[in-house]
Amino acid sequence: MLRAVEMDNPSFSNNHSTRSITEASGAAFSVLLSSRDRTELDRLVAAASEINYIDIRTNHICNGHCDPLHGIESIPDLLVFQIGVDWREELGELIRRPAGQRPPIIIIGDNRDQQTMRLAMKAGASDYIKSDFEATELQAAIRDFIKQGEQEIANLPAPIVAVVNAKGGSGGSLIASNIAHMMSVVSGRKVALVDMDLQFGSLCHYLDMEPKYGLIEALNNVYDLDERALEGFMLKHSSGLHLLDVKPGELLIPEDIRLENMHILLELMRKHYNQVIIDLPRHIGPLSSMVLEKSDKVIVVLQQSISHIRDAKRLMHILQQDIGIPGDKICVVLNRYNKKSDLTVLDIEKAIQHSVDSTVPNAFQQVSQSINEGIPLYDIAKKSAITRAIGNIGESLTNSGKVHHEQSGFFS
Repeated sequence: MLRAVEMDNPSFSNNHSTRSITEASGAAFSVLLSSRDRTELDRLVAAASEINYIDIRTNHICNGHCDPLHGIESIPDLLVFQIGVDWREELGELIRRPAGQRPPIIIIGDNRDQQTMRLAMKAGASDYIKSDFEATELQAAIRDFIKQGEQEIANLPAPIVAVVNAKGGSGGSLIASNIAHMMSVVSGRKVALVDMDLQFGSLCHYLDMEPKYGLIEALNNVYDLDERALEGFMLKHSSGLHLLDVKPGELLIPEDIRLENMHILLELMRKHYNQVIIDLPRHIGPLSSMVLEKSDKVIVVLQQSISHIRDAKRLMHILQQDIGIPGDKICVVLNRYNKKSDLTVLDIEKAIQHSVDSTVPNAFQQVSQSINEGIPLYDIAKKSAITRAIGNIGESLTNSGKVHHEQSGFFS
């Protein structure tokens, strides 16, 4: 079932938004339908609504405007635009917009002369459909565009997420291992989890596994690795998650690792996995700095205490000022959150000069059972508050790029 929401906009009449049920994931592909003809706009909506995994918005152009994007707060993923008698002005409005402020376009119209086609292509049109189109024709064009976008995304290198404690014992390893596990078992992504604690690596115990080979062997053989050889060094969890940990008994300091080898290893993982999660030790040096610089997102984990806040403030300064990581790439997670604590979220945000992006409630018994038995939280307490909180962190990471299918997140 679709619902229509009326929106006030002086530039458009009867401006409304029709959204599919799967919009709840926040990952729906957004399509803006625009026309000067109200009847034709309704026909566009009727056709596009048959695709039940897209977010449909409409703009009825009126009040002297020619720009189909006039007054739109966010640029859609795709614009389906039916041009009219004022097609020169309408396409001209799109052309005058900077390229980054206009989406790909499917043009609908009867003019197929050379000048119209030239202006349509200049405006960013990816397809041109005649006005007497069949509903299936428009649906196929939209689906083809979505499929093409998915293929492009699939060919992109996997995003890297680094997780680091602001203070020792904040819970970074718990967060990293459970995010990776839920990404793998729930959303079906091919996930690599890497334990970068070269001296006290423990992620294998969170998943009740014992490595025969480890990170050091992989780094020593990195020039000879392909996808199959790389997986030979990884532990395979029953969920499908792949873990690269430090073999028990190995002892190495970060300065002994060649940065070039780690760079090559990370690029291999980005090529052969959908997501790379790295649990970093609380040690800032050349190796960890390189990993942090390559990361698409850095999760900083802290708890509600003065010592945690003090260390978090220092770490945030190092990340942003010394390493040069933009603030919008940093995600602050407040672990073992207690609403009754004297230190509020606002206090922490003021101290570290960054928003607290997520809170994870205290669940001592469940966490202890998970760690002691080597069973992830999702398998022990799927519906618990702590599992949902950590799942939401992972979902926010996967939704940083569009996911255009009907499985809409961890807990849909």
